[in-house]
Amino acid sequence: MCRALDLHLVHLHRRQIGPLSDAGLTLGSWRLLSPTEVEALWQAVGGRHDLRQRKVLALAASERGARRGRAHERSRLARARGD
Repeated sequence: MCRALDLHLVHLHRRQIGPLSDAGLTLGSWRLLSPTEVEALWQAVGGRHDLRQRKVLALAASERGARRGRAHERSRLARARGD
């Protein structure tokens, strides 16, 4: 965005990631997230169940594509052999 306006970014500071803020952290410091904060992040991205569901759907789609690819390869080899 800055480049589009021909601006030169000197410093960028993220103050918040999802529902979590960096309030109370000094420059360069870090801390572990509490279980409540981890759960808040999960909820912010739709929850663990939704993520699992998306992974399952992606794996199923990948497998369908792989099956189609294997079937196509088998028919190509059969044609090459003259079956």
